[in-house]
Amino acid sequence: KRNDYNVLKRINRHELKDFGWVHEQDNLKILRENSDKLIAEEKGKNTYKRVALKKCEDATNWWVKNKVFWKLVRNNWDSYFEKNDIIAFKKSVNKQPMFSGLFAMGKKYEGLDENSMEMNLQNIRDEVNDHINKFSKE
Repeated sequence: KRNDYNVLKRINRHELKDFGWVHEQDNLKILRENSDKLIAEEKGKNTYKRVALKKCEDATNWWVKNKVFWKLVRNNWDSYFEKNDIIAFKKSVNKQPMFSGLFAMGKKYEGLDENSMEMNLQNIRDEVNDHINKFSKE
């Protein structure tokens, strides 16, 4: 694992095909100190093949129960990105990565419908923001 860069600039492209899709990556590994120094360029290509919907039932059922919560999380991220030009996060807090807490919250709000979300919107939004802010390096 490399440790000679501190910024990863990523460009991702997804192309839909009749068999699934292709994901192409162009990554620049940059050492940012007083100025930017390009350390390495990395290209990647991943191919994903469509599977029968029957194989996706568990994921589909999970999404039905969780999509309302994750919509709110995405909206929180949109707001966070609009307010912050530079974003830096700690890798973990109390030895836990950020996603662990978000998924724990997701379990707590599993099955939430749009009406329940509206009634609890500010509390849930605050909880998500508080969690994200714990990881901020600012």
